[in-house]
Amino acid sequence: MKKILLVVEDLFFSTVLRAVLEKEGCLVDCAANGKEAYACLETKTYDLVVARPLLTYHNGYELLNKINQDTELTNTRVMMISPVSNTESISQCLRLGAEVYLKWPIVMNDFLVSVRSLLSDKQIAA
Repeated sequence: MKKILLVVEDLFFSTVLRAVLEKEGCLVDCAANGKEAYACLETKTYDLVVARPLLTYHNGYELLNKINQDTELTNTRVMMISPVSNTESISQCLRLGAEVYLKWPIVMNDFLVSVRSLLSDKQIAA
């Protein structure tokens, strides 16, 4: 079973995405901010991190840096979800290692296609 860390501050949005991901058969942990996400990443291994670039405590860019710098997290895939749609934010996330950047509001089908693709690619590579 694939493990996903969902890092979203909005409780409603987090609850909806968690239910969708669990319906897909994934184990989902939720973090409400960058600090909680750091704690999760230090104690567990995840196949995928879904986060927003704008978080309190440690923002999504810092989270991407942590994932890139930690050798134990090198196989962790990252998807960013954000209402920020300027090319600078998108480019920065992709440059720092995010493989998918979806603009909010997301289309649930696009979200699921991206999650499935990231997780199946990981499964094939393993």
